[in-house]
Amino acid sequence: AEGVVIANFNQFYKIDAPTFADWMSVLRAVNGSVLWMRAEDQLTQRALRKEAELQGVQGDRIVFAGWSPSSEAHVRRAALADLSIDTPLYNSMTTGCDILWSGVPLVTLPGLKMVSRLGASLA
Repeated sequence: AEGVVIANFNQFYKIDAPTFADWMSVLRAVNGSVLWMRAEDQLTQRALRKEAELQGVQGDRIVFAGWSPSSEAHVRRAALADLSIDTPLYNSMTTGCDILWSGVPLVTLPGLKMVSRLGASLA
């Protein structure tokens, strides 16, 4: 396989429009890259793929992971990513720990509020 697998397994409510736009900029700049996200309902998945296309990224470059049968299986699966990106307004906590336990680097952008500094506190 070619390209970079960029993961974000945070819940979708943590993703705001400017963050998603930044992620689409990365996908446009990095040939063959994909954004790997947690699976939610089909409506949300379609909406995210449609928004990606509006921003010049093929919708199939967003891939969704189904629910994992256990935490251990999720951590093993997460290790397949090359990089994980955090959500800046509301950072990951448990999800960030899972990613770091899998050996995948987590890129986070700490903000001023506690909820936007959680990812940085994991290092």
